[in-house]
Amino acid sequence: MRARDIMTSPAVTVHRDTPVGTAAHLAAESGFPLVPVVGSGDLLVGVVSVADLTAVAGESARQAARLVADMMSPAPVAAEVDTDLADLVPAMLDRGVRCLPVVQNSRVVGVITRRDLVRTVDVDQTAARQEIRRRLERYGGRGRWTVAVHNGVATITDVLDDPIDRHIARVLAESVPGIVRAQVSVADDATARRPAADRLPRQRSATARPVR
Repeated sequence: MRARDIMTSPAVTVHRDTPVGTAAHLAAESGFPLVPVVGSGDLLVGVVSVADLTAVAGESARQAARLVADMMSPAPVAAEVDTDLADLVPAMLDRGVRCLPVVQNSRVVGVITRRDLVRTVDVDQTAARQEIRRRLERYGGRGRWTVAVHNGVATITDVLDDPIDRHIARVLAESVPGIVRAQVSVADDATARRPAADRLPRQRSATARPVR
């Protein structure tokens, strides 16, 4: 899943030369905590807080006549339209980003809020963990895997050290609905698993029969 799949589009933007009073009115109607600021060619040049716009615009007519460029935060963090959802989770939920502009060729095409992201990954964490465990146990047996799920990210620990199995475990976990990323590690006291060739059942050697 990509940023384009969960973003709100089109986005409400304000130009850097827009008066604060006008921008405050537009921003309040958007319902977003931040509003992208665009410049020449509608390229993203900053973001501005709706709360700040409203507060400054309400101080006086002189303050309301100030330009957005005077109070915006320049060089904002933004997501490309093809950014994977797994990369958006740590960027927004773990770092506390409330609203993220989405751009294509530096032009704003949408916005993603924490609410959008939480709604997307808001699966029953217990159900997701149980489903991952069920799939892993069918593949590698019981008592081998430890599984935890948080904000759509599955963390899996394996008591056996096998790179092929770790890859398969990650693929199985990421195929569970609501899981955006899986991390598979090896337990500190893991036992190295024998090479695949050694795990194949041994063939009985043929007994030579005497030629009569």
